[in-house]
Amino acid sequence: MVLRDGAILDGRLFLNEGQTLALYLGSRKGGWVNIVDVVWAADNEQAPHLVLQVEHIAIAVSTDGDVPVVMGSSMALQRLVQVGLENGVRVQGILYLADRQRLSDYLHAVGRFLPVTQAVRLADQAALGDVAINCAAIKLVLDIAVPATSEAPPAAVDAPYAVYVIDDTPVTREAVRTDVTSLTLLTPGRLPDRRAGESRPRQGTPPALLAELEPLTADQLSGMGRAARHWLGQVAARRGLAPAVGRLLSAEPSTVKIWHAICAANDMAEEELAVVISVECKVGVAAFDDIDAKAVALIPGKIARRLNALPVSTDGTVLRVATADPLDGDLEQQLRFVTRLRVEILVAPPTALAHALEWWYPDAGSGS
Repeated sequence: MVLRDGAILDGRLFLNEGQTLALYLGSRKGGWVNIVDVVWAADNEQAPHLVLQVEHIAIAVSTDGDVPVVMGSSMALQRLVQVGLENGVRVQGILYLADRQRLSDYLHAVGRFLPVTQAVRLADQAALGDVAINCAAIKLVLDIAVPATSEAPPAAVDAPYAVYVIDDTPVTREAVRTDVTSLTLLTPGRLPDRRAGESRPRQGTPPALLAELEPLTADQLSGMGRAARHWLGQVAARRGLAPAVGRLLSAEPSTVKIWHAICAANDMAEEELAVVISVECKVGVAAFDDIDAKAVALIPGKIARRLNALPVSTDGTVLRVATADPLDGDLEQQLRFVTRLRVEILVAPPTALAHALEWWYPDAGSGS
């Protein structure tokens, strides 16, 4: 790690299988990261354990090359960029954007650390490898090569809503772009529109349509920002999915709420998103049709409900656990402490998980 004050340290981090370095650093609760076997490069000072504020990190890289900074995707396009840091250093490397995704939109959604692959320091052409760069330490990002496909105009979005005529007067057609989709309204106008007769007359604009046209609240806008920076939002962006529906979010949305909002934005079932997460995070998908009662008995219901995690099976040494948040490193540590078993995380759709927890721990609220 290169810190923002120029200090350099080596150490070891503990990541879940398949977890990327950028997402790991950006998701630390409270902004703290545990580092062991620390060696400071300047004076070779050593420390067995160090707790560091991630905001002080400028650049992090896996020296062994065994921790990816970002999950690759067959739907992503390589974008060559230069990243200018606050100290004047410039790094050139590759970002992975969805087809036709604007660079500014990607940077807004990427979270606290920007993953750059095949990075090179321009001053001396030193190869840095795949690095995670603290966005707070970045001054500018310069687009070097824009793929030809990104120049094409975005595909038209067919409005899934009916077109309503407010009354029998002549109408004009107005297209409205929202955070969800495209809406088309027919409103009173001066000139006749022969297409108006194709629509079914209604008295007034439907309440549901009016709700879609209401501006987002400050809390909803804040929730959209948090959802974009959340690991789920980043998975959606890498897979070319639409971002979470802002109207379904609060100022500080939970992981489950972000699940629901991304599914709503893409008209997909939770089970479909679970498969996407499985591929991106390299974890299995939980099956609730063959749960081992012995595994369930290993975790008290009160703890399982609090962690929103359901034991699925065990072989005596490994406990397989279903969760809607497979990148929650604290979950694995707590379950390992409770069971003294190695924990294997599986991803589960949040609604199915909630029903399964209710079935297997019906009396959890009473302290079981």
